[in-house]
Amino acid sequence: MAYRITPATLEILELLARYRYLRKSFIDGLLTHRSRQGMNRTLLRMTHAGLIARPRSQFRGYNSLYCCYVYEITPRGWNMLRDREIAHVTNLIRARQDAPVKQFAHAMMICDALASIEIGVTDAGHAFIPLGAILARTTDKHPLKLPCRVQGREDRLAPDALFGVRRDARAYFYALEAEHYNPVWPSKDLRRASFRKKAIAYDHIARSKPYKDRLKIPNLHYLFVFPSKARAQTAHDHVLRTMPNSRFIERFYAAHIPVQEELLKAPPPFPQLYRNAWLGSGRMDED
Repeated sequence: MAYRITPATLEILELLARYRYLRKSFIDGLLTHRSRQGMNRTLLRMTHAGLIARPRSQFRGYNSLYCCYVYEITPRGWNMLRDREIAHVTNLIRARQDAPVKQFAHAMMICDALASIEIGVTDAGHAFIPLGAILARTTDKHPLKLPCRVQGREDRLAPDALFGVRRDARAYFYALEAEHYNPVWPSKDLRRASFRKKAIAYDHIARSKPYKDRLKIPNLHYLFVFPSKARAQTAHDHVLRTMPNSRFIERFYAAHIPVQEELLKAPPPFPQLYRNAWLGSGRMDED
């Protein structure tokens, strides 16, 4: 029997198309008008119909069978949206297939942070501006690869995520970096990825402002989320000590967020990320 597509089904497909990965608890947090029990039944039916899937990578972690499921849209689900324009929140969807990503935990850290921020923005009565809406402003082939210099060498830096918030008739834009695996402040070797290398690159970006031409946005703030409070504090302290006069520090935010690998259970949505104070420049909702 063919699965009957309803507005409720399309709502879930569009949400997963915007993010790629979402935990069931985050779907509930973003679709608050839906009952949780009804959502459980709908997700189960959609999974059996092949419209959505539970990515295999989530079952490799400790205690994964006792955590709420992570879902993603499948090629069949994408086919249901072929006539709809989707404003992506993440840049994680590169192939429309259920294939494991190289760094699934890092991808989930990005999705968890963005979904929590979107929930917090909506709760505050502000407007969340997704990546797709920002990229629609430009015709550049690679607008997310921002040119920069690191120790005199030309380089390019693409943030893990990019979004905006509109409030009080003004828009604020944010580059998000999920520092899950990278070392915070290694030795002077800047050939490998690290928070230190990104801080230096973003300082050059804060000075040269390539985002104005490439992305057509008037400002950019720099958010870094870490899996532990100690790592976030270390990053913040290093920036204060070694980059006191940088332009980067004026719009630098650091915070730790709950991650499954540290909690040994799936984190629930944390919309307080939007309204709580970060290390560095303070609260997001008070720029």
